[in-house]
Amino acid sequence: MHQRKIISLINANNIQTELQMTHNINLEIFAEEQIAIIGPNGSGKSLLINMILGTRPLTGNIYYDFGTNSSHRISDNIRLITFKDVYGNSYTPTYYQQRWNQGDSESYPLISEILDTTPKYSNENLYKALHICELYNKRIIELSSGELRRFQIAQALKNNPKILILDNPLIGLDKASRLMITQILESLQHEMQLIIVTTRYEDIPKFVTHVVEVNNKTTYPKIAYSDYIKTYKKPIPQSKVPIVFPRSYHDINTQQINDNIIALKDVSIKYGQKTILDHINWEVKKGEHWALSGVNGAGKSTLLSLINADNPQAYSCDITLFGKKRGTGESIWDIKKRIGYLSPEMFRCFNKNLTAKEIIANSLLNAKGFFKKPSPKQLEESLIWMQILNIAHLAERKYPTLSSGEQRLVLLARAFVKSPELLILDEPFHGLDNNNISRLKHIINQYCKQNDCSLILVSHYTEDYPSCIDHEMHLQKQA
Repeated sequence: MHQRKIISLINANNIQTELQMTHNINLEIFAEEQIAIIGPNGSGKSLLINMILGTRPLTGNIYYDFGTNSSHRISDNIRLITFKDVYGNSYTPTYYQQRWNQGDSESYPLISEILDTTPKYSNENLYKALHICELYNKRIIELSSGELRRFQIAQALKNNPKILILDNPLIGLDKASRLMITQILESLQHEMQLIIVTTRYEDIPKFVTHVVEVNNKTTYPKIAYSDYIKTYKKPIPQSKVPIVFPRSYHDINTQQINDNIIALKDVSIKYGQKTILDHINWEVKKGEHWALSGVNGAGKSTLLSLINADNPQAYSCDITLFGKKRGTGESIWDIKKRIGYLSPEMFRCFNKNLTAKEIIANSLLNAKGFFKKPSPKQLEESLIWMQILNIAHLAERKYPTLSSGEQRLVLLARAFVKSPELLILDEPFHGLDNNNISRLKHIINQYCKQNDCSLILVSHYTEDYPSCIDHEMHLQKQA
């Protein structure tokens, strides 16, 4: 029986030189195929997806056949969900602390105001499977990672697309949420075609029928999933050589170094009637390396926002940072200059049209100087860290043009560049391939060891914990 070709790329490539693949692409996607696109960071997965979406001018040809009674607009038939624009363009926070400022968050719409409470697409059971009704009274900026993923899928389904593309749909999710999203995708594949984009072999759903591998800006021929798993070889981790880190840019010798980096006493946080943190007591001493664990929605990000001076509720709590109690005269910038910080909130909000090295160097500027041009010394410092993270080739690229994985590596360099006394890394390995994860774990271990640096790290994959982790703080989700 003749199968209908949904998408055909014939000798296709981007017109813009800097966005071109190494070879022209020839790819056919047939009706009822469920596709996984896999490759390491910077391999060209995003370039391929943009070609499929028809968002950039191409050489060669691309043909679509979405069947009878379908819209002629590509955007009606193909929807993309990517972690980069997790709130959607209309709802992206203007600054990453905005989630913690209750007055600002109230300007954001409720989920019930964004989504149609009476879905119009054919299978209402899918909508129920997403448990969206549980989110109706929440504002979009208040959602946890797992809740955001469910909201994104529901929003994408509103227009009954024929093809749904999901970029790393499982990142940032705890084990139960990963299982829920996987089950939802299994249900969706009976209603539409899915294209799953991932950097990790382990995240390819079992219902996938075909795999397209992308590497070094080359798209390899589509093969059956059953053949791919027979030939797949787990990447061999790169050799772990000693790393020479730059001297601290900031002169912290004049600052008081305390045994207790963090001390929280009986800390509770509420938003309205909802208790997020309930009577938390926690001490982190200099040189300790903590894993902060808990399911999605347990309050991990809220707890870290208190430590990183992002949450105004810290002033009403008994919190001491670097030997000084909050609210005794220190500015938030006195705290921030001693902390290297990475979080999903930063990733969602960082969209400035600066080069990668400027994004990193801006970490060395205080609040008043954020929009000043970085000095040559600051740019040199940022380049050193780009070399350590193997991203020096991205130095002159504009940050918005980078892939999600490349942006993650840039923001990681931004956390390290100030040579912090405390590293707070909230899901640092989001969307990274196994080689990059292995290298980053080595860098974290080496940096903390050589600099007697304290560490707080969040990851829902315990196998991703660096070996230096010696303590764990587990948060229970409040009822």
